[in-house]
Amino acid sequence: NVSNSSTVVDELLDTIVAAKHRGVTVRIIMAEGRNDNEEVALEFAKENIPVFWIRGRFMHHHNKAFIVDGRIVLICSINWSEESISENREAGVVIEHDGVAGWYQEVFDYDWGIAEYDAPEYVNVGWYPNIPTSSSDINVTVYAHEYYNDIDEVKLGVKINDGAWTNYTITSNVYDSSELDLENFFHEIGPQPDMTNITVKAYVYSLGEWSSGLEMVIPVRDSIGSIITTTTTTPPDGLAQLIADLLPYIAMTIVAVIAGICYKKRS
Repeated sequence: NVSNSSTVVDELLDTIVAAKHRGVTVRIIMAEGRNDNEEVALEFAKENIPVFWIRGRFMHHHNKAFIVDGRIVLICSINWSEESISENREAGVVIEHDGVAGWYQEVFDYDWGIAEYDAPEYVNVGWYPNIPTSSSDINVTVYAHEYYNDIDEVKLGVKINDGAWTNYTITSNVYDSSELDLENFFHEIGPQPDMTNITVKAYVYSLGEWSSGLEMVIPVRDSIGSIITTTTTTPPDGLAQLIADLLPYIAMTIVAVIAGICYKKRS
């Protein structure tokens, strides 16, 4: 568990961790220096959930959202704080629509590609499409902007289901980042059968040392299923329950969490 306390925020964090334990791929972006974000990030790190930070690019990273399975998005004014969830008058909307969720996923992926991390060993990696089908080529990108120009070699480890790891040297497969620097490295994985789980791990050799990222799972799914998200009104006391209720229904696919403030109220 993230915490032994019973606050609403801790329940949400525990639910995210439980999704990870079910095999769901979880990615989190946070705003740096906001309340207890760093404490929460350390707890997520213990669960091998990658947390990256928006630093300096914007005045403040103020978006609060969940993007689920590439088709459901929760956008809201709710800070992940006890007061905001339990006491404030807040507004939020859950939309189940591939196009709308896809637009927000593109925003998340852009931020993911420029996000930073606390230690060099956390090499960032992303992929497209986020939820490939059995007919999709999968483009995996290693984001190496934290190393600037001091990059000697980049590798991507790929494991199909429970098979052996294959390491690909992708140093020459490089393209411009959003900052117009040659620091994004890619590898294309061909189509895989439905229900395949592809595990990837990035490695960067810089200044005489190898650094690596967390293992991340890319699920290949031709269908995800359906959930009903047609609640028309939700009283303030039910906001936390609405958020918590969404997470257990997530299929074994992608959860992208954008956290504006994740504050754990202390007694």
